[in-house]
Amino acid sequence: MQTYVPHKLMPWVTFGNDTVNLKAGAPAEVKLLYEKLKADMKKSYDTAFPKDGTFPKL
Repeated sequence: MQTYVPHKLMPWVTFGNDTVNLKAGAPAEVKLLYEKLKADMKKSYDTAFPKDGTFPKL
């Protein structure tokens, strides 16, 4: 699963090693998009690398 990053959010975030950070001064509307993006990224990571050691079938 690839995570979609809304265009409105792009100027307000920075990406690192499996992380995303919100820049200071971001408007409230962008903060909601940021929280959704973080949740989607976590879901993608947890799907790709389950904690129980099993891997999804491709």
